[in-house]
Amino acid sequence: MAGEILEMGDLSHPELLALNRERTLVLLAVSPVEVHGAHLPLKTDYFLTGAMIRSAAKAVMARLPGWSALVAPALPVGSDVLPLPGSVELRPRVLRDLVADVGSSYAKAGFKWMAVLSGHGGPRHNTAIELGCRDAMKRHKGFRMFSPTSELILYVLLGDFREDLAARLRGLMDENDLASLWPSDVHAGALETSLALCYMPEMVREGWRELPKVCFGEGSSVKRRFVRGFARLLGRSMAALSSSDADRRAWPLFCDNLAESILLWKAPDGPPPLYAGFPALASKELGEAYSAMIAERGAALIEDVVSGRRDLDSTFTILSRSRLLRLSIYA
Repeated sequence: MAGEILEMGDLSHPELLALNRERTLVLLAVSPVEVHGAHLPLKTDYFLTGAMIRSAAKAVMARLPGWSALVAPALPVGSDVLPLPGSVELRPRVLRDLVADVGSSYAKAGFKWMAVLSGHGGPRHNTAIELGCRDAMKRHKGFRMFSPTSELILYVLLGDFREDLAARLRGLMDENDLASLWPSDVHAGALETSLALCYMPEMVREGWRELPKVCFGEGSSVKRRFVRGFARLLGRSMAALSSSDADRRAWPLFCDNLAESILLWKAPDGPPPLYAGFPALASKELGEAYSAMIAERGAALIEDVVSGRRDLDSTFTILSRSRLLRLSIYA
């Protein structure tokens, strides 16, 4: 079965046992049921993550000859979801234990490599996933389990993706429109709506082209100025204490984004918005380019780790290395 992409749920017990489990990469999607505007279905995160996992699997198999990819049944769960009816939330510490237990089951079955991917950007969600991976590896010597997701999210949130995406969309999307997506297009905006137009076009509701923008940073009340100011001070302080360039860049962005998310959804001045970004700028072309970029970058990261060119520990971000963020999953 080397070189194949297999759906675990479709295999029989003898077929599973026949796999070379030393050279089989297990791919697990973990994303919640969550409100995604009025134009996208509640299943958006876990459905799109599952679709993109299969795209990434093809890219990984092209890079790892002699290996197989085993797509595990997706876990439609998550933390830090929009606090609206229709969103289903797990406590972060429960999610951590769930990820660890699922990983442990694959380790007991003899698998050596497992990558966990998510389409959800909640900070405690991804902290819990990284900690779950660490817990599973502590339980099982020789088992390697990691998540490329946080690094991919930082690649987008830090704005590093813009040059790559612009090159893929040259002549297909106005450069000013593309530039406007950063940093506010974070939930059911142009990027996620574009992915939906690629992978589930029949599920995108009419009217998405007329939706107005919803941006971070709008409003200037005393409460908003205080929260933003505190977040920026915390971000600069944490950056000053960090030992790596990546963390020094990530901390200010993380704190600022967290503050804006709280202001937008957790403590709204009026009814909380259903999305954040620019859904009217979505297109199938943007979805195809964005999907290819993420799949290729994720596959390259996975290949570097599996081949030994990159240390496994380097895939764990500030989310699981920071004591402050580790403690946050108990909040």
